[in-house]
Amino acid sequence: RVATLRVARAGQGDAALFVDVRGFEPQQLSARFADDRAAIVWDGGAFAAAWSEPVHAGNPRAYFAFIDRDGRRVGSAMRVLTREDVGLTRVALAFAGSDYLLAAVRGDGTAELRASGPRGCDEPLLPQPPAVPTARR
Repeated sequence: RVATLRVARAGQGDAALFVDVRGFEPQQLSARFADDRAAIVWDGGAFAAAWSEPVHAGNPRAYFAFIDRDGRRVGSAMRVLTREDVGLTRVALAFAGSDYLLAAVRGDGTAELRASGPRGCDEPLLPQPPAVPTARR
């Protein structure tokens, strides 16, 4: 199967991100796509896609979705979870035999590497920064 990601911009700001599988109706993945890259990969039986989009506070978050061989999203998109809301952009995705591997750039310029788990790409592959302590009252 051949699949591509297509961005449809309607002026300034956010754009819609679609997955196009040759021979099937395009499916929208995101209505708020604002990054300069997204990724799609074939695992031999289906596709997976990853992208980032801004959320309420404006920090971009990465999302991961499974797409069947006919180009239809399976379930809903899953947010890539991080310990801190650091912002994730410029995602890349690969399939490594049994796991999907996702790489993204954190807001501070460092790399975030994740392997697929039960909720998408939610298992960190790099040491995570310590949690920020919260003040006690």
